[in-house]
Amino acid sequence: MIGKILKIIPVITFNDGALLSLTKVRGKTKGMFYICDYVNKYKVDVRYPVIGSYTRDKENLDRLGKMLLETNGINLNIEEDMSASIAAHWGPGAFGVVYIKTK
Repeated sequence: MIGKILKIIPVITFNDGALLSLTKVRGKTKGMFYICDYVNKYKVDVRYPVIGSYTRDKENLDRLGKMLLETNGINLNIEEDMSASIAAHWGPGAFGVVYIKTK
């Protein structure tokens, strides 16, 4: 409840099959900047598609997609609504990007 009032948002990643918490930020915009910085640090392997994913409302993903294009030159090749099981755990308004990083 306090996290919701303070607009604290977790930023998570999947790495080698494990779900890891990277950090927590205050507000969606800071979360989007964090994701853009992360993508810049761990470069996208352009041989594979970049997937944008969201729950319920695509507006957050659209904003993130514009930021990724402006800051990193990355286009979201596919945009998908998350499955019901993931959306049930993450909640409405969740968004993210899935990609294969370069080695």
